[in-house]
Amino acid sequence: HRGAARALLQLAPVMALNAVLLLCWDPAVYARYPRRICFLAGLLYVYYTAQMILFSMARMSYPSAQLGTLLPCAALALASRSLQ
Repeated sequence: HRGAARALLQLAPVMALNAVLLLCWDPAVYARYPRRICFLAGLLYVYYTAQMILFSMARMSYPSAQLGTLLPCAALALASRSLQ
């Protein structure tokens, strides 16, 4: 049970990024710049995956709060709604 809870906690940044992508971006901006937004999301997914692999190989605990990348992404997405 402890391993499953830890795995779910480590998925939190990816789930938060999904929520930002689905809920925060203005649909008009998403329709106008789909490749750029998908590229940004893809970079973050690759970064989270590489970080997970590196921390796993080093036998270090993975930082579940990825606020250094999630907050700027969310701020950019929310700005797309107000700066339209």
